[in-house]
Formats: sequence, structure tokens, C-alpha cells
Amino acid sequence: MSEFLLTTPPGKGAIAVVTLFSENPARIIGEFFTPRSGKALDVYPPGSIVYGTIAEEDVLVCPIRQSEMEIHCHGSLAAVERLKEFLRARGTSEITQEEWLTRSVGERFQTENQRRAFLALSEAPTAKIASILWEQAEGAYERALETGQNTEIWDTLALHLTRPWKVVMAGRPNVGKSSLFNRILGFPRAIIYEKAGTTRDILREKTVLDGWMVELVDTAGLHLAEDKIEREGIRRAQAEIAQADLILWIREPAEYGVSEKTECKTESKMIDVSEMVGISVTVGISETSPFPAEKKVLTVWNKADLLTEETRTAVTSDENALAVSALHETGLDTLLNRIIRTLVPVEPPPGTGMKLT
Repeated sequence: MSEFLLTTPPGKGAIAVVTLFSENPARIIGEFFTPRSGKALDVYPPGSIVYGTIAEEDVLVCPIRQSEMEIHCHGSLAAVERLKEFLRARGTSEITQEEWLTRSVGERFQTENQRRAFLALSEAPTAKIASILWEQAEGAYERALETGQNTEIWDTLALHLTRPWKVVMAGRPNVGKSSLFNRILGFPRAIIYEKAGTTRDILREKTVLDGWMVELVDTAGLHLAEDKIEREGIRRAQAEIAQADLILWIREPAEYGVSEKTECKTESKMIDVSEMVGISVTVGISETSPFPAEKKVLTVWNKADLLTEETRTAVTSDENALAVSALHETGLDTLLNRIIRTLVPVEPPPGTGMKLT
């Protein structure tokens, strides 16, 4: 049976590598590859680099072992697809990287958890996550079970070895969500403007905080809107809030000491923001969070430069509240640390066993 694998990541690139596995790969490749030396491919030993052409395109063919050869070609999608067609036309079939890895690691990694960890390693976004995954591939989870350790306490963390934590920024219009979004990311991803309602669609970007992958989500301001587009933006914000691992409730000094209602200027009446996002729960300094009780929430008082010292002390007296200024870039390091410590209160010790799903 003859199979080939796109070894390099899918998509455009400078160079692509396609590997052929077959009893006689030299015979198959030799049908459409012309070595510049004029010699047949089967005379070259493993480790050789053979320069030549395929359909007038310069390529390199590298014998790896008797049953395996690599073809290094231009990395454009068209060039790779043409090479695949040459191989398919000669009776070979394509396999995925996951299929190849599963076969390759089957003997070494005996359990499903070990195999999942090893397969996830190729997409590990940080050294910290890669280290934990490698420990699982080496049998940390199985050893933990043998010694009677409670691995379930790490189940939530294990989920985020392969997918980012979702941190959703929510609040009224014009409290500085997008400005803070840009500051955390370190570049101007969101358009900011003094007029409320600038952000209507969902903006999301991935970033790394203390070795953990985080998807930061900027949402439309929560308010009573007549405009259909704004209402759709608020509906999407609600959906993101429902899926959040952590909500950053962005507030401003003008909200302090005011009931959790916001004025709708178009209708000159007060509306309950909590009705837009879920049930209310009490969180610190007699303020009310409009978010579901089971959600982790950090109250972030933006525009801290406008807070009096007395008010700053009051709003930050709760352990789940802090003051920052996106404009003056103050309090951001504390915010980033609080985000991670809320999501990952305890870092797993080396060798901790986790079940991957």
C-alpha cells in the first residue's frame, strides 16, 4: 500500500514537503521526477539530496529510508496540489498528519490519554502547555491513577491545554472596553471613538498570559437599543457572556453608587441591565452584578484617574474588583495577573496527571 503525507503545515509557504511511504517509492516518484544528474532515483542511498524537476518545476527529492522519500517543492497551494495529483494518479492515497502520528506513536504511547497528549503537542501554543502535554504523553495521568491521586481537580485546566480560556469584556456603552481591549493586546485591534455604540460586532483575539492561551473578546455595550444592528450586537454579546470562562465587567466612575440601571436617552427611561444578561447576584460593596451566579466575574473600574481616593478605596475593597486606566496604562499588570490567577488559581506541580478529552 502506498500513501503520502503533507508533512509541512497546510496553507501557503515558501517550501512544502510531501512524504511518500511505499515499498518502492523510488519507482513511483521516478515516473514523474527527472533528476538533473540523469541517474535513476534508486541508486541514491538514504540521506541523499537529489536535485531535479517535476513538470519543469525545480524540486529536491530526499530518500529517508528504503520505504520512505520526501519531495521538497514550492510551497504554493497550486504547486502542492499538482504534486498530490501526480501521486494520486499512480495509485497512492493521502493520509492526514493525525493518522500518521497515531500510527507512528501507537507502540510507544499505549493509552488513549498518552496518544491524545502527544497529538496535541504539535499545536501547543506555549512552552508551559507543551511541557504539561509531554508529561501526559509520558504517562503522568496513568501514574496518578495508580497512586490513587484525585485527577478530577485538574479536569477544567486539562480542557484548556487544547483550547484557550475565553475572557469576555462586558459593560455599558462608552466605559472604555475597546480601549482596554487594545491595551491588553498591545496593539490597536478595536476602533475606539468617544461616541457610544462604536463596537457593534464581536471582536476576538488570542494572546498569551503567563504561559496560558487566552481568547479576549470585546463586545457591544449593554443598553436598550432601537437600532437593529445595535440590538444584534447586544444579542451576540449575550451569547459570548454565556460561554465565558471569565467576565471582565468594565465600569466607570460615573457608575459608582448608582443602582444597576442605565438611562436610555432615546426613550428617557431607566432599564435594568441585568435583564439583558441573566440573573443578578450580589458582589461586594453593595453593588449588583448582572451576570449569572455561576460565572467568574472581575469588576474592572476603568478611568481610574477620575476616581477620588475615597472612591478608589471603596471600589477596590472587594477582592474581585480593581481599578485601572486604559488611557494612562495604570493597573494593567495587576489586571493581567488577576485574570490568570482567577482562571488558574493554582499552577499544577511538575508531573501532575490530567485526563485529556
